[in-house]
Amino acid sequence: MTKETPIPAKAARAAPTANVPAKFRDPATGEIRVQPLLDSYLELERRFGAARGDGIPGSPEDYQIETVSEFLASDPEVNTRLHQAGFTRSQVQLVYSLAEEKILPAVVDLVADQFAQTQLQRLIERFGGEDKWAEVSRQLAIWGQSNLPQSTFAELSTTYEGVLALFNMMNGGEPGLVTEGGRHQGALNEDDLRKMMDDPRYWRDHDESYVAKVTDGFKRLYPD
Repeated sequence: MTKETPIPAKAARAAPTANVPAKFRDPATGEIRVQPLLDSYLELERRFGAARGDGIPGSPEDYQIETVSEFLASDPEVNTRLHQAGFTRSQVQLVYSLAEEKILPAVVDLVADQFAQTQLQRLIERFGGEDKWAEVSRQLAIWGQSNLPQSTFAELSTTYEGVLALFNMMNGGEPGLVTEGGRHQGALNEDDLRKMMDDPRYWRDHDESYVAKVTDGFKRLYPD
């Protein structure tokens, strides 16, 4: 029976890493280079994750983002930064979903507040100062709630043009409704005017000429 030759200590220490490819070793010392090994591991993780449908895609353009609101869409610059940070598909979707749920309503409220402040300032200037506007506002509230449907009064009270229409109605003004071609048309009923108010030109774009047509229609419909 032959006697086993003991493995040198140095060789024993090297044995666990003997199968590590040369590209992961330092050419001079033979020691393992951690960074290339880590990079390869992350690349494998990315590829296997992509195969599962929830990894980091090959490019930012490969993110498939779903949004509901028309005011929020996929942003290429944002997607690039998220991709560089190593975000997976589900993580990026979560970013957009949270923005839609939490941030977008706050932005919409802020824009609405700014719009309301702008309308208020125009009315104060139109009626000659805060004190005079306060009195006109009080009179309009009393008259409008007594003479108009609540929904109509509420809608007209949200814009500068609508308030002027209320003021003219309260004082007996009765201009006719004019079409886009400049011709007077037959009287519209309240349902017709409400349909016009559903148009984005009225509630979103605040198109002055379009809003004027609606307010003129109400003045014609409710001349006092």
